[in-house]
Amino acid sequence: MKERLEEARRKEERLRKIEAVRANRKRKLEEMISEDMDEAEFLPDDNSGGGGEDAMLPQTKVLLDKLMGKQRQRIDVELEEPDCTKIYYTSRTHSQLSQLVSELRKTPLYEKTRFVALGSRRNLCINHELRNKAGGDLDEACRDLVNNKQGKGCPFLPSHDEMSKMLDFRDHVLAAPKDIEDLVTLGEELKICPYYGSRQAIKQSEVVTLPYNLLLQKSAREALDINLHDQVVVIDEAHNLIDTVLSIHSVTLSTTTLETCLGQLAIYVTKFRKRLASKHLIHLKRLVAFLSALENFCLDWQSADATKNEEMLSIAGVAESLGQKVDGINLLEIEQYLKESKIARKISGYNDKLAEDQVKNGDTKFTKSRRTTNPPLHAVQAFLLVLMNSDEDGRVHLSKSVIDGKVVVTLCYQLLNPSPSFQEVVDEARAVVLAGGTMEPISDFRTQLFPRLLENRFATFSCGHVVAKENLTALAVSRGPKGGDLSFKYSSRGDKGMASELGQALLNFLSLVPDGMVVFMPSYAFLNQLKE
Repeated sequence: MKERLEEARRKEERLRKIEAVRANRKRKLEEMISEDMDEAEFLPDDNSGGGGEDAMLPQTKVLLDKLMGKQRQRIDVELEEPDCTKIYYTSRTHSQLSQLVSELRKTPLYEKTRFVALGSRRNLCINHELRNKAGGDLDEACRDLVNNKQGKGCPFLPSHDEMSKMLDFRDHVLAAPKDIEDLVTLGEELKICPYYGSRQAIKQSEVVTLPYNLLLQKSAREALDINLHDQVVVIDEAHNLIDTVLSIHSVTLSTTTLETCLGQLAIYVTKFRKRLASKHLIHLKRLVAFLSALENFCLDWQSADATKNEEMLSIAGVAESLGQKVDGINLLEIEQYLKESKIARKISGYNDKLAEDQVKNGDTKFTKSRRTTNPPLHAVQAFLLVLMNSDEDGRVHLSKSVIDGKVVVTLCYQLLNPSPSFQEVVDEARAVVLAGGTMEPISDFRTQLFPRLLENRFATFSCGHVVAKENLTALAVSRGPKGGDLSFKYSSRGDKGMASELGQALLNFLSLVPDGMVVFMPSYAFLNQLKE
C-alpha cells in the first residue's frame, strides 16, 4: 500500500509541472469559444459529456480536442488513486460522528489511521458571501456557482488546472484524523473548499464517517462515488434506522410544484427548441405529458368530492387513475433522462437567470424565489422513482389544503417497507454492523431490514446494563404531591397548576436523590415554558 501511495505522490508532482502549460492553452481557448458557449451551460448534458461542451460548434470541438486531448488523458492517469478496504461509519447527528474522532485520538492507531469525515455543505462551506446570499438552499446556490461558466465561480474551488491544490488539501486530511470543525479550519487556512476537498480523500481513507442520508440514499452514494462492495458498514444509533430509511425514501409533490414545472418547461423549450437535439425534445415532450396527466389527476380528485380532504391510494391505484394519458410513456426512461441530462438544474437555472434579467430591467413582477427550495423538477424526479416501487412497499396519500387562498393538492408517497431500499447496502457490503443502546426487539430489524439474509450470517451481541438490577426502579407517577393530575398532553402543557405540581414533585425527588438528577422533557418548548 505504501508503494502505491508513493507512486501516487510522484504522479501528483508531475501533474504540478504541467499546470502552467495547460493554463496558457486554456486562456487561448476561452477567447475562441466564449461566444459559442453563450447560454450553453443551460443545455442538457449528454451521456458522452457535459452539455456545455456538447453545445459547441463542430470546429470548436475539433480544436479543443486537438489542443487539450492528450493533456486530458494524461490528467486522468495522474488522478488515479489506490483504493483500500474501508469502514464506513454513520450516525444520526454531526456531534455523534465527531465523538468517534475524539475516541480515536485516545488510541495508538490515531496517527496511523487514514480518516476522512464527510458532511453537508451547510457544515463545510467556507464561502461566507455565498452562505449569506443562499437563503434556504445552500446546496443549489453552491451548484450554480460551481457550474457558472460565465463568471468567476467559487474562489475556494480550484480549477482543473490547479488540481494540485486540492490534492495538497487531501494529503493534509489524510495526515491525521480530523472532524468537521478541523476540516473547516484547514479549508480556511489553505483557501480550499472542505466540502469538495474531503471527497478527494475517500479512496485512500481507511475510515469514512458520514451522516445517515449520504449512506442510505443510492443517489447520494453515486454522487460521492462511494462503492460499498466488500466494505464494512457500521451504523450507530441504529434504533432509529428503520424510521430513518422510511423517512428518507418518502416523497412529497404538490400541484403548486407541478404547475411551476410545466411553466418552466414551456419557457425553456421555447427558448432552446432550435438548439436541442431531437432526442431531448422527445424526452421533454414525454415529461410534459406525464406532468400534465399528474396535474389533471390531482385536479379531478380535488373536484370529485368537495367533502373529501384526504385519501390513501396504492401505486397501482394512482397508475390506473392516470389511465390512457400516460400510455406508452416509460417512467424509467424519463427518470434516467432527468438523471443523465441534469435537465432539472438546467431548466431551473435558466429560469433563475431570466428572472434576474427581468429584475435588472426594472420589472418588479419577477422575484428570485428559488433560493428557498430545490428545483421543482427534483421533486418530480424523486416521485417518478417511487412510482416504480413495488405496490406493496408503500402508499400514496392525497390531501388538499388552502394556501394563500388557493386549493393545493399534495401527493405524499409514504414508504412502508424499508427492506428494498436497504437491500443494496446489505448485498454489497462485506459486513453491516448495527449498534445501538435500545435495539430490542431484534426481530424487527431481522424481518424488516434483513429478510433475505441467511440465518448463519446474522449475529447479535448484547452487553449487560451498566446499572445493577438492585439499583434500578421504574415507577409511573400520575399525580403530584397536591393530588393534581400529571398529564403532559399537548393540550394541557400550558396548565400552570400542572406545572406547579411537576415542580413540587421534582423538589421532593431532589431531597431523596443525593447526587443530582437527569430530567427528560417532551420538547424544548415545554422545557422553556417550565423555566419561565
